[in-house]
Amino acid sequence: MTARGRAVPTLSPPLGLLDDLQGMNAVFKLVLQGVGAAFPVLLGMRIRSLVHFAGIVPSPILGSVLAFVWILLVINAYNFMDGMDGKAGSFAMVVSLFLVIIMKGQPGDPVKILLLLLAGASGGFLIYNLTPSVTFMGDCGSQFVGFILAVITLHLHSEDPVRFPFGIFVILLLPFLYDVLYTIGRRVLRGENILKAHRSHLYQRLLIAGWSHPAVLRLTFMTYLLCGLCALGFARTRLTGERIAYGMVALLIMIVYSIFVRLVEKRKV
Repeated sequence: MTARGRAVPTLSPPLGLLDDLQGMNAVFKLVLQGVGAAFPVLLGMRIRSLVHFAGIVPSPILGSVLAFVWILLVINAYNFMDGMDGKAGSFAMVVSLFLVIIMKGQPGDPVKILLLLLAGASGGFLIYNLTPSVTFMGDCGSQFVGFILAVITLHLHSEDPVRFPFGIFVILLLPFLYDVLYTIGRRVLRGENILKAHRSHLYQRLLIAGWSHPAVLRLTFMTYLLCGLCALGFARTRLTGERIAYGMVALLIMIVYSIFVRLVEKRKV
């Protein structure tokens, strides 16, 4: 990945490998992730608009800060959500293919080629990761994929904020982002240590309630597709009202999903 012709380095693979091999303090890991996230921002990538035309985020400093937070959020969301057979690989494949469709353009576009390679690699990985799984992404793989998706979306937006307002990517990645933010908020309200390992993500709660990995994957896969279609609709209209509506529909999908999880838990009790 490049930013205005310059390569964007990533610390994700060596950082994740070190974490897989011997474990790493959560705060120290976050600091190292921050170093990796700083490179794209220093090379000029930033958030310029959220819904419609450029200028909705007028301050370059604010746009840079939001871009930095975005990269950290996606890296960690992907890392947190890689805890079930087929989940992380299928999401990477769906997101990559929807991004290719949203981009249109020339077949030889380097970003499009990278996305197709990521989709293909994710599909190949799923052969060994679907139930019964024989391998997993681990921190090395999940943090790397999260970093790649975060930087690709940020790159597309930075290069053409009118064609690719940032709302597209928020909606597309919402199934992972919502689960992580919802779970963190729920744990904070309960007074829990958010840096401590847990099993309270929405998909984990379904597994604890007795659902099988394939059943949970089928349900969550539907949220991937529905949010992807909302992102595609968002990208293909220039009307602000319609874009907001697509965003609200995607959010409603995730809210209904979280309510459904709660109902499943109550039925078990």
